[in-house]
Amino acid sequence: MYIQKNFGRVINLKDNVNTWFISDHHFGHANIIKYCDRPFQTVEEMDTFMIKQWNNTVGPYDIVYFLGDMSFNPEKIIPLLNGNIIFIKGNHDKKNKVEIFDNVVRVYDELILNLDGVEVLLKHIPYDIPKNFHGWLLHGHTHNNELEQFPRINYKDKTINVCVELWDYKPINIEILKMIINPKP
Repeated sequence: MYIQKNFGRVINLKDNVNTWFISDHHFGHANIIKYCDRPFQTVEEMDTFMIKQWNNTVGPYDIVYFLGDMSFNPEKIIPLLNGNIIFIKGNHDKKNKVEIFDNVVRVYDELILNLDGVEVLLKHIPYDIPKNFHGWLLHGHTHNNELEQFPRINYKDKTINVCVELWDYKPINIEILKMIINPKP
């Protein structure tokens, strides 16, 4: 069982629901192809591939924690995606009204989950972590451009970069994250 906490509210989520994590698709963003050296020739090719990766991974009733920077035009993309999205806003999402979509069930700036007794902070930008937080950080924002400081997994600093470029453009299952965060011998 894991618990979602936000501003003193505690929400129990069902164990039998597949749960996923991902960030920074930047659907419709042509410059991101060059900026992150993505293997696509066009925005259309990129968007089609990423939607396919998402929907081949996520079922219609699954939960997806999306850690920011979905799209400049979410109205064209979000209705095409499977799952119930818990949206952590990124720096490119501030003006988007993502909460209007049926499959976006909650929207936060950041959120703490308890995964098997380990606190995990979900946050788009990884730089300003509260000094009194000693759990793991799941983040986006840095893509594949600051891999020395924010690699896919950093055991020393307890960070996991969930940007699409580092996970084959597919959401990461909660069971994989639990094995990383709390490995069993």
